[in-house]
Amino acid sequence: MYLKRLLAGGVLAAALVLVAPVAQAAVGVTEIAGKDGDGPVTVYYPTRANAQPLKRGPFTLALALDAAPARGNGRLVVLSHGSGGSPWVHSDLARALVDAGFVVAMPEHRADNYKDMSTPGPESWKRRPAEVSRAIDAVGSEPRFKPLLALDKVGMYGMSAGGHTALSMAGGRWSPARMKEHCETDIAEDFYSCVGLAARLNGGIFDGLKKTIALWVIRSRFLPAAAESVRAPRRPAERPPRLRPRGDLRDQPKDRGLLREALAPVR
Repeated sequence: MYLKRLLAGGVLAAALVLVAPVAQAAVGVTEIAGKDGDGPVTVYYPTRANAQPLKRGPFTLALALDAAPARGNGRLVVLSHGSGGSPWVHSDLARALVDAGFVVAMPEHRADNYKDMSTPGPESWKRRPAEVSRAIDAVGSEPRFKPLLALDKVGMYGMSAGGHTALSMAGGRWSPARMKEHCETDIAEDFYSCVGLAARLNGGIFDGLKKTIALWVIRSRFLPAAAESVRAPRRPAERPPRLRPRGDLRDQPKDRGLLREALAPVR
């Protein structure tokens, strides 16, 4: 019995020794310069350094600032923030990806971030794919990360305008005229998509005025134009297997949104 306990204790101690480096590993963060006049790229990455409290805006994050990177799984994921976003709002997602071995890059989208919101919307949507592509090049040429990454395949995630960016990088096409048409028809049912989160309809006496102002802005900015597609110098991702377009977006039930039912599993 004593021998069994001794062996079990030895196995447990060995297991603790093996997992100790993983438990001590932290998430590193650094900022590198963008290319061609782009804003900075914030990079989250595996490191063996100790994390310290880091204050960024309203957030206090446990990160190892400018620590030496550790080798992970060799893959990069780009996160594209929404309009007016920052590199800190997706820090929990970045941490989960780093814990899985990924390096995560967050480019600051020009004139559509928390420091400068002068041109959100179509102007930014056109620029964003190229900004993502240049951010990949910036991380890939950074001496600290170049030997740790293989860039033949890169992951992409985005939220809100960042989701628009991700779809564009995957080969999606978008139409200012179609957006204008949708908002003119369904602004009351889809006010957030047409206007954003800064205003809302609450059933009050000013709802009519809000819709009138919103439509005036939309008609002035979403001018008729040909459908846009990605012009970034990087090959768009292939369509996921077993997914195919299911009809025109105009054929979808209006209460399901523009994109939710755009792709459906092949039966």
